[in-house]
Amino acid sequence: MKYADYENMINKLAWDWNKKTGLDFDELQAEGNLVFCDVIGKFDPAMGIFGTFLYRCLVNRFISLYTESCNVVEGTEKLKQLNYLDKAYDYTMRRLCLDDLVSRLSKEAEMMVDMALNPRGYFTKVGLTPKRMKGQIKEKMKQEGFTNRKIDTAIQDIRLMLNEIGG
Repeated sequence: MKYADYENMINKLAWDWNKKTGLDFDELQAEGNLVFCDVIGKFDPAMGIFGTFLYRCLVNRFISLYTESCNVVEGTEKLKQLNYLDKAYDYTMRRLCLDDLVSRLSKEAEMMVDMALNPRGYFTKVGLTPKRMKGQIKEKMKQEGFTNRKIDTAIQDIRLMLNEIGG
C-alpha cells in the first residue's frame, strides 16, 4: 500500500470536510496523513479492502476532530443540518455517545459492554446468540475474579443505561 495511491482520497475528504464544517484544511490533511500511517499496521486484508478501511478511519477521525471543537450533541446536530450524516456517520456519532455513557458505568459493567461490542478480543467463538453471549461474558467475568453479585449489579447498571437511552 503506497501513500501515493491514497493521497487524493485523503485530500478530497479533507477538502470536503473543510467546506462543510469550516475545520482548517491543513489540519484535516495532516490528520488524514497521520491516520494513513496509523492504519497501515492495523489493516487485516481478510476483513476487506484497504481503501474502504482507510475511508472509514478518516471519517471517524474527522468526526472526532469536529466534535472536539464543539460538544457531541451540538456537533451531531450541526452535521445533520449539513446533511453530512449518512448511516455510517450516524452510527459513528451514536457510538461516540454510547462510549460517553459507558464511561460512566462501573468498571465491571464497562468491561461487560466492551466484551459484547468487541467479542473477538475476548472469545474464540463469535457470532453467538445474545443469550449465549451473556453466558460467555458472565463466565469470562468469573474467570477475571468478579463475584456473581458484582456481575449481576453490572448487568443491572447496563439495563438502566439502556432504558435511559431508549434501548
